[in-house]
Amino acid sequence: MQEIIIRCFESAGYTTKNIHKSDPAGEKGVDILVELDGRKTAIAVKIKPRGVDRAQLQDLSEYPSEHRVYVHLSTPTHEFIRYMQRKDIKSNVQFWSSEDLGLHLFDLDPFLMSELSLSYSEFCFRCISIALNLIQLWDEAAKLEEQEHDTLANSVDSSILKTHTLWEAKDHSAALNKSMWTLKVLFEHLRDLEFTNEQQIAILRAIQDVLTDSCKIILDRLEWVVTDLIKRFKPNLLRVVSSTRYRTSWKYISEFLKNMSAFFPKRVLESLSELRDSKLLWKGMKDDYLDEIIDFTGRLDDIRSSFSPGLAGIKFFIGQISLFSWGLEEIINDLYLSVADRGFDGYFRDWMNDPAGTWDGPAFRGLPSNVTLPHERLGRNASHILNPDMLILEETVKTRWHLITGSKDYTCPECGSKLMTIPDGGRIKIKCMKCEYEFR
Repeated sequence: MQEIIIRCFESAGYTTKNIHKSDPAGEKGVDILVELDGRKTAIAVKIKPRGVDRAQLQDLSEYPSEHRVYVHLSTPTHEFIRYMQRKDIKSNVQFWSSEDLGLHLFDLDPFLMSELSLSYSEFCFRCISIALNLIQLWDEAAKLEEQEHDTLANSVDSSILKTHTLWEAKDHSAALNKSMWTLKVLFEHLRDLEFTNEQQIAILRAIQDVLTDSCKIILDRLEWVVTDLIKRFKPNLLRVVSSTRYRTSWKYISEFLKNMSAFFPKRVLESLSELRDSKLLWKGMKDDYLDEIIDFTGRLDDIRSSFSPGLAGIKFFIGQISLFSWGLEEIINDLYLSVADRGFDGYFRDWMNDPAGTWDGPAFRGLPSNVTLPHERLGRNASHILNPDMLILEETVKTRWHLITGSKDYTCPECGSKLMTIPDGGRIKIKCMKCEYEFR
């Protein structure tokens, strides 16, 4: 709490000193000392003051500063409250409850306080719990040898389609994703509008109510069904991770964890780490695995400049939850597709190699497939008939094209002509037949 108080005062231009940390023996009743324009404010912070804390309060009331504030996060004991009422104390010290503190800190740094209040919610902690479960699976799949991937491909349990938990996971993940998308769209309409602090606090409280309801209606059950699926159908899930671990859905789950961790003090992170023993807890996936995946999350400066400060914090939080919910729904959909309609082989080809690596040898290609792909071959004519291995390479380079360029069709970004896939030695490349543009 002291770290958060200091950060908010510093955001408002104060110079700060954590006396409790730098000089605990000589603090004289003061934990934090802040100063602006030569005027000092002495602050003491207690969780639940008791009778034994009266001496600290007395020292604070006598401290030489323009303002003195005593923060109590919980209701003090009856003995301490009586001491607070003494005239020499009451006239010299302001008393802030946790609610008072929240309002004062919101005035100092609306962005941080709105973001923090949502990040510390039950809603957010349940999202984090689900994300940690998934990242742990990603970590486990990343360590598998090639033959173990083959084993996974042959150990998928098709009875998962008959279990209600899969369908609940699909329903709840879709509901969560649509809810967050709706909030994102709503907040886009608030861009460039000015709101008073009181209005921003009212909007924050309304969002907190929405998230509380979503937690009860959606996340309580969603967290349970994801845990149940991992417990009962882990090979299926590992197969999904093995086949999709370089896709954007995993990038989004990773980015959610990394962005959330920035707002938690170290002590809170250590307590959260007890939830799941994963080396990738707050690091997400290693950056070198995803060099070619576009990072869509670097929008903080734009958000700060386009929204009132408190709403910017809400917008940033909703953006991170949207990353998580989109990625989660995609992963659940992939879990369904891994069993339905003959599995992945006609849909996903990018588990072969690390997209950031080099094509230095044959890669794992999954099971042979007789599935007819649902779309026409890109620019294919009779002279470009490819063998099964090359078809897999073609699907991979096309998947990378969509991820990296963000394009939904195959049009040359330089001249607008139609692109074609053609063999290039032992590889496949996308090439424009009218200009020099190539994509491998």
